[in-house]
Amino acid sequence: MIPLFIENLGSPKAILRKSTHKCIGTYVKLTKKLEFVLMHIVKTGLENSNSRTRQHSMLVLPALLSLKPSIVERENPEMKELLQAVVRKIQSDPSEIVSKTGKKLLLELQKCYSQHFKASQVDTLANYEARQICGAVLAADEGKLRELLSKPQKTNHEDQVIGPAPSTFKEKQPVASPQPLQTTNAHNRALSQNAPGNSNFKKAGQDIIGSNPAKKSEPELAERPPVKSNQLKAAPVPNEGALQPATGEQQ
Repeated sequence: MIPLFIENLGSPKAILRKSTHKCIGTYVKLTKKLEFVLMHIVKTGLENSNSRTRQHSMLVLPALLSLKPSIVERENPEMKELLQAVVRKIQSDPSEIVSKTGKKLLLELQKCYSQHFKASQVDTLANYEARQICGAVLAADEGKLRELLSKPQKTNHEDQVIGPAPSTFKEKQPVASPQPLQTTNAHNRALSQNAPGNSNFKKAGQDIIGSNPAKKSEPELAERPPVKSNQLKAAPVPNEGALQPATGEQQ
């Protein structure tokens, strides 16, 4: 239900957005699952293709965080992920109003949690560039902020550690000799053709290797009528006299 509520935050109808705010707040009050809602706001709201959904996903955050102030006062992985996502919106969101809303959100959180927000959340961010941008926003240093935003974005070191490049795994895979590789591929094709649920792969395999000639010959053989013994006896013999002695010998 929470992803559906977050989608409704982008509705053009103000009354629907307002009622959605209340529904999300009621859910947090009853379930105490603020961290769960925050992660859905990051994944479903801030990464949404609708700019209004991205904007109102940030506008609803101060009211939600007020339901559990301890999440801001102490280091929290969900808050770290949320701040990283807000910084990305400030850096490169195609909508200017979404970028401005991200800046206002940081200022609002600093205003509400002045003793803890910067020290517990901003200063402990792993990404140096994100810390610099947040610091410039909180200090209202427009010159420094423009300078930071004009720089090309760098890859987060944590992302590199958590998700290694695919080439790293490819280098570790053992390289098989050519002959066993051919045998393995042929064996895999045979298995995939017989495996249930692989219709797409089977179709691709048939396009590449063609149909099996052995299967074509089976209906052809089935269409031929069986040869009866009386038909063999009734067949005309070209030289009957030459074959009679041989027939006697067989008997």
